Amino acid sequence: MPTIRVEHLGALRNRATRYDNQSSVASDAPAGSGGKGEHFSPLDHFAAALAFCCLTQMAKKAAAQGIDNLAVSADVGKNMANDPLRVSEIIIDFHLSRTLDTDTRRIIETAARHCPVANSLSAELIQTMRFHYDI
Repeated sequence: MPTIRVEHLGALRNRATRYDNQSSVASDAPAGSGGKGEHFSPLDHFAAALAFCCLTQMAKKAAAQGIDNLAVSADVGKNMANDPLRVSEIIIDFHLSRTLDTDTRRIIETAARHCPVANSLSAELIQTMRFHYDI
């Protein structure tokens, strides 16, 4: 059963809407590719999906360790390859609290590396995850 409807709105813009709660997100082709570039591109959504999933799994594991509100943010980038045109690498720099102990760090990093999105991506896609304990 489908959970999301995606509509092309013209001018290389799309909107995805969840059937259950009507929340929606939009995408544009980048300005350099003929789009308006006013929203995330489809590939931005793709890269962000990995970070969203990592953060969710990290927070779940932290909560299981008694940390109710994990202080974490992520900077996300991607590299492209040609022939065929594709994302060849997603780079995520996680920024976490320096107060986390070694065992908690290991648990949280493992959770990020093995989130459901990470596990679903092709082995050919390089997933570079760096953890910075600087906040």
